[in-house]
Amino acid sequence: SCPKVHTVDITGCNDQVCLCGVGICAEWVFGVDSPLELFARLKALQQSTKAATRCTWADLRARQLAGPGPHLVFDPEFVPARNALSNALRDESALAIALLLGLSYAVRGEDQSRTFDVNNETGNNNGRSYLYSAAAKGHGSNVEMLLAAD
Repeated sequence: SCPKVHTVDITGCNDQVCLCGVGICAEWVFGVDSPLELFARLKALQQSTKAATRCTWADLRARQLAGPGPHLVFDPEFVPARNALSNALRDESALAIALLLGLSYAVRGEDQSRTFDVNNETGNNNGRSYLYSAAAKGHGSNVEMLLAAD
């Protein structure tokens, strides 16, 4: 990291930039070395609080702001597009996959938060599952996350 940088503004950036930027900072905050470890930590947070739902985007944002910088400035009401998981798998972005499978996102005006579920959605591989698509590409850590999210 750069010692003189205190904040990085990613407001208005696309889903991939927001998810990857937040994912990198989340790895620092949680002291993990990989997207798979980040996903496991998010899942453990949910289990430790005995919450019925996943850790929220807002919870993760609060943890980041409480941690050491640099801090990201981003939309606190960020909600990834419905096809974000498909895009993250296509782009082979393990950090984005970890955050999409590990968090819930509050949608303004809706009663339910948006979550991404590997069992209820299919990838862009002729209707084949996300798991099939990741395995076909040979991405072991993505396959492990998808199996753990199952």
